[in-house]
Amino acid sequence: MHGTDAYRDAVARGAAMAHRTARPVGRTEGLELLREPELTVVLVRRTGRQPEDYYTWSKKLLAEGPAFITPTVREAETVARLAFLHPDITEKTVREILASPVGADYSPA
Repeated sequence: MHGTDAYRDAVARGAAMAHRTARPVGRTEGLELLREPELTVVLVRRTGRQPEDYYTWSKKLLAEGPAFITPTVREAETVARLAFLHPDITEKTVREILASPVGADYSPA
């Protein structure tokens, strides 16, 4: 729809955001970067969380609108999969998402 140049630029923006996200994840207590980003995907473990916590968090973020973070299974463990596709995502939004409560920390209004 937008041509190959627009598609290439969108993937490049997503990959850059994934790399910018990976750096602080590794330095944030309670978060663990599971591998260096490949293209636009970052895999994150939130320490002490159970699979159902990731699913609750995903539903909360989707309902509130800032993001759709999908849980995924890596080496038999459920973790968070952040895939950067939207061209308007900001580092501030990503920080807010990563700081948002998960599982035991989350209580619906």
